[in-house]
Amino acid sequence: EKMMNVNDKSQILQGIHNTKDYERRLFGAVKSRFNENLSRWVSELRPDHCGSNCFIPDDHLTIDDVQVAVDASMERGLDYTMFSMNRPMDAPCLERYDFDTDITYVMAMLEDRSHTWQINDSIEIRDIQTSDISEDILDVSDVPEEYKDAAYRNMQVVLEVAKSHPNYHWLCAYKDGKKVGSAYALEYSGFVEMDDLWVDETFRYQRIATTIMK
Repeated sequence: EKMMNVNDKSQILQGIHNTKDYERRLFGAVKSRFNENLSRWVSELRPDHCGSNCFIPDDHLTIDDVQVAVDASMERGLDYTMFSMNRPMDAPCLERYDFDTDITYVMAMLEDRSHTWQINDSIEIRDIQTSDISEDILDVSDVPEEYKDAAYRNMQVVLEVAKSHPNYHWLCAYKDGKKVGSAYALEYSGFVEMDDLWVDETFRYQRIATTIMK
């Protein structure tokens, strides 16, 4: 995800997703009509997720649509706006704003096969609900310098949600006391959604991701 300044007012992130409506609902997002051309997915449960503030145009995305969407995002205290679409944008939009295209893939595990997974017994898993792992979650030392500030702000938002919501779990994997992997998980409507799965490059191929998932 690449963020850009737009008229010193907000930042726009355009997303083209193959995420279906039923999958968005798993993220706790609710769809409503925003104006004549735009529908909007909003999630108070997952303010960090792309589905928490996503606009979908019925027809071409116009410059007026972009402006009202940006204003609505700013009212929620968000510094980004996302559009999920497979329709062309009006030329004035492309001339006035910088857009970044981002493709998101969602994988749904429809059957529990975790009993077949081999895990790493030397890995300790700590959960934000039971352990103070805030310092490790907010560690962005491995993020490229130009994205560090944005990454840190994003982690702060997710961390506050994770601390305050009982169904939200941030999991960190430790090997010999060193954080080597992480992911967060949300229990919602009979499902568990896991996102942002990461394993330290030097510790990969040791079943750490599998251990986190399990």
